[in-house]
Amino acid sequence: FNSNRTYQYPTTKMNPPIRKLFLSLVLFLISQILYCNCLDDPIDFTEPITSGFDVRESENEERYIVKFKSKKSFQKAVESVKMSHRYIHIMKLSRENSEVMTLKTLKDVKEWEERDDVEYVERDHKVYLQAEEVPFGIEMVEALDVSDEFVSNQKVCIIDSGIDKGHPDLPTADKLSGSSNGAGNWSIDGNGHGTHVAGTIAAIGGNDRGVAGVIRNGELNLHIVKVFNNAGNWAWASSLIGAANECVDNGSTIISMSLGGPSYSLAQENAFEKMYNDGVIIIAAAGNNGSSNYSYPASYNSVISVGAINRDKTLASFSQRNNQVDLVAPGVNVRSTFPGEKYRSFSGTSMSTPHVSGVAALVWSHFPSKTAQEVRQALELSAEDLGSPGRDNKYGHGLVNAKGALNLLEGGCLPVCTDSPIGWHDSDGATFNCDWYAMSNNCADYGNNEKYRHNGKVASEACCSCGGGKVDDCATESSSPSSAPVSNFSEAPVAVPSTLPSASPSVSPYPTTVPTQSPSTKPSLSHSPTTVPSQLPSGEPSGSPSDTPTKAPATDNNKCYDTPNNWYDADGEDFNCAWYQQGNNCQLFGDSYKNFGKTANEACCGCGGGTEPVCKNIENWHDAGGTKYNCAW
Repeated sequence: FNSNRTYQYPTTKMNPPIRKLFLSLVLFLISQILYCNCLDDPIDFTEPITSGFDVRESENEERYIVKFKSKKSFQKAVESVKMSHRYIHIMKLSRENSEVMTLKTLKDVKEWEERDDVEYVERDHKVYLQAEEVPFGIEMVEALDVSDEFVSNQKVCIIDSGIDKGHPDLPTADKLSGSSNGAGNWSIDGNGHGTHVAGTIAAIGGNDRGVAGVIRNGELNLHIVKVFNNAGNWAWASSLIGAANECVDNGSTIISMSLGGPSYSLAQENAFEKMYNDGVIIIAAAGNNGSSNYSYPASYNSVISVGAINRDKTLASFSQRNNQVDLVAPGVNVRSTFPGEKYRSFSGTSMSTPHVSGVAALVWSHFPSKTAQEVRQALELSAEDLGSPGRDNKYGHGLVNAKGALNLLEGGCLPVCTDSPIGWHDSDGATFNCDWYAMSNNCADYGNNEKYRHNGKVASEACCSCGGGKVDDCATESSSPSSAPVSNFSEAPVAVPSTLPSASPSVSPYPTTVPTQSPSTKPSLSHSPTTVPSQLPSGEPSGSPSDTPTKAPATDNNKCYDTPNNWYDADGEDFNCAWYQQGNNCQLFGDSYKNFGKTANEACCGCGGGTEPVCKNIENWHDAGGTKYNCAW
């Protein structure tokens, strides 16, 4: 690709900022792939539908969430919007001091953004469905090994398409409550998705019919919030916030969402973070497009993101994989309840999510005094490690395990791992220690290689980061392992995209102007070395290198570099990594406008891409032929 290539835009072509904005508006209205692939299912889940929290809503509404700085200004604005002919009031989110309304033009959006009493304005977007026998998944998560005698102290809220209230294999009416708010009767599920999810969590066991769920005794309290109508597969993000608030208002301890969408929402993130901090465990489907893209709400730090595996404990091809995946559970050919006293097998991260929701309720019921953070930590620390040793982007912490989590909490302590021996490094020297092995895929690539055995151990035996080390069965929760990947929920994971705002955005999330300053240089694709030896060797080397290096040199894991350096997108130099770090540009445009072979989400550190770690030469290295034959040579 010629780095000097320029783009000539015809006079009739929309300029890049407007084109990006137009594309974002269109993308919000395109029906996404369902988070559920249905087997032996007469319902067509592939057709876009017009359902939301309110079935009267139009699929093409220009909906925005306006967040006010105070409750007083929020209440005043709600009344003025209701009286206005210019704006249309849709709903209010009282707990968030937010009004959902239609804004027909960018001028309207800007006017609201510039008000002194407004904290931010963001587009409302859609979220989508993620799509007596004991199903294999119930045994796989070891739910049958944990008593469900105490589950009446828990309430799981299922935000979905409703429930078939009269299904004989689900809890009776006295254990059910719900609400619809415009999407139809919550106790009727013409879609089937919500009933299937409910069966995985709480189908009754021991009644000689159908299936059994994670919790089998029929005593679990369920609250159902219907956000998808009988024909639908999407709802608005603001409706999801309202639905989650209803879960909390009705005393739910766990919120289960087998749904998601590709768009980040600051209002949604803040709402879920508050619920989690207030003691509610929130669980959502990781997504079904088989990529490393983020799906929301699963990819918020406060939400447990659940991927899908098959009965062989292999990641399902459709399961999304990224640094926000926390746990996996069975999600392929999962049999569960279906409306009309029927049973169906579905596949999707929608099906894996209720396994985790059920396990969370089952385990928490034994320790109701534990916090949401403690239960989540126990679920992750006790998960069966799959894939690469330790946490990875495909399987997260691993397969959720009810018995393991219960045992962990029963001990009143958390296991602590220390490298053994402390300070271990491999046979190549001190550079290649457990910290080095923790980087990238070094454990998988070199951790079992006998060539690097030192002090009687290879990395997979010595290093906690590679699944080895010494584990103390009981230590106080305040103890901190030297290298073990123990979650800290008070801080964001180190690999979370830096563009997710920690406070309200200072600029509009929708570009209205082109950046005023362009990059000083264009990226060079030649990748020439930065230094060249002052002179070439006068003759052939007296000796050749004794060994070709078989593993990568040491790296700097503390810094990320945009790659290629000075990358910009297909619309020109103005749209570089610095531009993408502004507002929500990574979320809005980061998967489009590929240039130099990469999109912003692949090229820019600010969007979660770039190169981390960066390779560095071992200081003063040279081959066996002498100092002249160094890395520069």
